[in-house]
Amino acid sequence: MSCRSPCGLLGSAVLPNTNPNLEVHPIYDKTYQGKPFPSDGLKSGGSTRNDKYPKTETWSVWEEFNLENVRKLFDERLSATLQRDFDLQDFSQIHPYFYRISDEDSFQSFVIKYNQSVVLEALDKTAHELLRQEVVMVRGGQAKVLFYPKWNPDWGGRSHSRGTTNILPGETKSSRVFNSRTLMDNIQEEGGVEEPETDYLWPVRQLLAYCVDGHMRYGYIITNEELMVVRVGTRKPRDVNASQKELRKIIARNPFVEWQFIPWKHDNKNDVLTVNLALWVLHLLAANNGLLDWEYASLKEERLLNEPSLQPQLHYDETSRTPALQPESQQSVQPTTSFEESQSHADSQQNSRTYSSPEYDSGDIPLISQQPASQRSSESNTSQKSHQGRKRSAQHNPIGSRKNLRRK
Repeated sequence: MSCRSPCGLLGSAVLPNTNPNLEVHPIYDKTYQGKPFPSDGLKSGGSTRNDKYPKTETWSVWEEFNLENVRKLFDERLSATLQRDFDLQDFSQIHPYFYRISDEDSFQSFVIKYNQSVVLEALDKTAHELLRQEVVMVRGGQAKVLFYPKWNPDWGGRSHSRGTTNILPGETKSSRVFNSRTLMDNIQEEGGVEEPETDYLWPVRQLLAYCVDGHMRYGYIITNEELMVVRVGTRKPRDVNASQKELRKIIARNPFVEWQFIPWKHDNKNDVLTVNLALWVLHLLAANNGLLDWEYASLKEERLLNEPSLQPQLHYDETSRTPALQPESQQSVQPTTSFEESQSHADSQQNSRTYSSPEYDSGDIPLISQQPASQRSSESNTSQKSHQGRKRSAQHNPIGSRKNLRRK
């Protein structure tokens, strides 16, 4: 079954006063509300631990991440986009076996089958209209990290303006390992935590490491009970002379984590965010302006940058190989193309950067080390030859599509 309705894509929670019979599309989770996943008997997958993960000592509820501000953020552009007719896939039927959640791995299979499919469909129908570029939700291995490839999250996001680079890290966890009840019980009124190195904080520290190391503002942890959305920053005063590398170091030492939880089960009202809707919003925010910064504008006041060429992008200083925001005057206007047309160029650029052994800076997270210019030149030539070979091979075997992105 398919439906041709804006409400069928995002539900009446985003576009009020539309046909309520079409609210069954799972971007609004109406089909699955009331079917919580089991917690009793669920095996714990444990937490990934690394002493290099930043400590999360300052917390705050991200209160403005709510449906009202989402409406204000997208204003009339979302309504205009959703007024179009869409051919939508039907995700209302999932084999009952996917509901047999016994551990983290089995839950991850459900997220792939259900959430990723729904969010991809929603992004496919809206991202180009809202941001003038394609945005996709992918597995972590399908998106590249900037500095330390061994730190690879479960989930990633990709956009045309950032090529194959991950723009949104995500982690899948069991609720026995991480849940909002334990977190909120241990956060003090002033926003601190009693024991920053306690076990229940490892999943957040892991996500924070991905955000800081990959220069990403947003992230999420999805469990069988809820979705935790995160915005990462710092409360340190702005240093106008600090480089992007220095900013990342400051955030690693003094992170400020804003969070909001969205439960799977809700009361069937139209005034709440749902898991799929929140994931859709996060991907658009990350593609729009998702880099770390000293401070952030209010969510309802954030400006949607409709052209990829207007968005903040990373470039590399060839003397220090330190990422920095590219000055607006140096940004070239790029045509809005599909992933198939842009991935080849993005891959060739990404592959020309060779990741060396990470440097550790007084207990900080690993940062990429410098390499001699001659070595970089040699590696770049080798990468270009390899890329040309792959391109010739692809012409004889043209397999792939936008919804089946592959890591090369």
